[in-house]
Amino acid sequence: MKKFFLALLLMPAVYLFFLVVLMYCGSRARPSHHPDTLLVLGAKVEGSPAYPSAMLKERLDQAVRVYNAHPESKVVVSGGQGANESEPEAVVMKRYLISQGIPEARIRVEPKSSRTRENLLFSQKSFPSRDLVIITSDYHMFRALLLAKRLNIRASGSAANSKSRKRYKNYVKEMFAISYCFFCDR
Repeated sequence: MKKFFLALLLMPAVYLFFLVVLMYCGSRARPSHHPDTLLVLGAKVEGSPAYPSAMLKERLDQAVRVYNAHPESKVVVSGGQGANESEPEAVVMKRYLISQGIPEARIRVEPKSSRTRENLLFSQKSFPSRDLVIITSDYHMFRALLLAKRLNIRASGSAANSKSRKRYKNYVKEMFAISYCFFCDR
C-alpha cells in the first residue's frame, strides 16, 4: 500500500518533468533551410500608442535575424487585440519590423487570432505556405509545432530566448497550456 501511495505522489512530479523536457526539446527547434514564410506569433502589447512587450520584442528580434538569413521569405505577423490592448498585436508587430528594416511589402498581417491554434489556422488560410518557420518564445515552441502538425501544416521553428522578467510565470502557464493541448486542443 505504501508503494501505491508513493507512486501516486510521484506521478505529478514525473509529469512536470516530462513537460519541462518537451519544452526544452521544442526550444531546440531549427528553421528549415529554404522557408517561404516566417510566422511570428503574437504576444501582449502595451501602452497607447501600443508597443511590443518584452516577450513580443524578443520574438520580433528573432524574426529579424531569421529574415536577414532568408530575405526571400515573406513574414506573417499574427495576433489579435486583447481587451486590455489599444491595438491589434499584428499591427504593432508590423510597425516594429518595418522600423528594423524589413520591407513593408514582405510583411503580411493576420489581426484576428487570439490563441496559438488560431494563429496557425488563420495565417495558413490567408497566406498559404509550403515551408513555414514558426517564430515564438522558446518555452512555447513545442506546443506551436505540435498544433501545426495536427493542422497538417509543414513547419519548423526558430525559438526566441526568453529573458523577460515574466518568463518563469510563462513557463508555468505553458505547462498548463501543453496539458490542455494534449487532451482538448484538436
